[in-house]
Amino acid sequence: MTNAVTLGEVCEFLDYQRKPVTAKDRVSGKYPYYGANGVQDYVDSYLFDDELVLLAEDGGHFDDPSRGVAYRVSGKCWVNNHAHVLKPKNNIDVDYLYYILREYDVRPFITGAIIKKLNQKDAKRMTLYLPSLEKQKRIVKVLDQADSLRQKRKHSLKFLDEYIKSVFLEMFGDPVSNLRKWEVAKLEDLLSNIDSGWSPKCLEGKASKESWGVLKLSAITNCNYNEEQNKELPNSLHPKLSIEVKSGDLLFSRKNTYELIAATAFVFNTRPKLMLSDLIFRLKTKDTSVIRPQFLWKTLTHSGKRKEIQRLAGGASGSMPNISKAKLKTITIPVPPIDLQLKFTQIVNDTEVLKRKMLKQASDLDLQFQSLLQKAFKEESHGE
Repeated sequence: MTNAVTLGEVCEFLDYQRKPVTAKDRVSGKYPYYGANGVQDYVDSYLFDDELVLLAEDGGHFDDPSRGVAYRVSGKCWVNNHAHVLKPKNNIDVDYLYYILREYDVRPFITGAIIKKLNQKDAKRMTLYLPSLEKQKRIVKVLDQADSLRQKRKHSLKFLDEYIKSVFLEMFGDPVSNLRKWEVAKLEDLLSNIDSGWSPKCLEGKASKESWGVLKLSAITNCNYNEEQNKELPNSLHPKLSIEVKSGDLLFSRKNTYELIAATAFVFNTRPKLMLSDLIFRLKTKDTSVIRPQFLWKTLTHSGKRKEIQRLAGGASGSMPNISKAKLKTITIPVPPIDLQLKFTQIVNDTEVLKRKMLKQASDLDLQFQSLLQKAFKEESHGE
């Protein structure tokens, strides 16, 4: 790599100044308290007051650098011992350094089989391309513009999710208090069946389009269906067609940590050859002239209703909470007039069409941004 330097040559490691503080010993305040993957808390004092880049030491997204292994901090903050603290020297721009490191593939430098770690000695060996400061600033300007477009698109996608929540509350009110006095029914009276999934021993990788796969729990953890979160079924096992995920399915996470359990996702579209895992139920509505799946989805994902369901979770001490079919069936659901549900369903479907277009645009912007990163940092030679 032309003009290649090591991280140790262009940065001062301020790790000796950082200090971990356990949660019980922290005093709440206005200064961000950083760990391996960003802000963990806010405390009443600070250790640093500078323009810095933090690089995960342990606990970072080392197996998936696209999730970010470094981030930029500015001003007063506290850093614990899970992130390296890098102060750029005079020959490297802090934002240029940040862009290089945030999605850097650090796997060749990681040690530890169980607890993976990027120690300081190995971090200092990481190489990067170093053009003149003038060119660094030009590169940063282009990347800032491209990243700004990406962030605006992501903000727009988040706005659509919030829009649906606000429409739901405007049309139906709070489903827990049910102040509009809608007729109420138990979930067992609204469903024809609750399908269980399967727990075969899968391969580690994601299933190809031609292969069968089993959904991971993360496919619905954020209450939106993500078909990419799956594991490949070995060829030695026959798929179970009865639990293949289809468009129109309503999926429910029956087991997870307390904060994440009871996530519900509606499947607008899906690739074929994906099956339910044993951690996910499929809820089948009995009569769509009484209740629409899209309305039920948003009722179950309402924060108050979800907390109500989470309180039903049981499980042995030390194990993840679990919600049984029997307990789930006892949940009561307000049932507004079907014409109002149909109107809401149309709004949800129309918004989803727009969302898919925006997701495609966001994906294209991500690809363009990655291409810019490749050109900026990974070419063998650059003209000044």
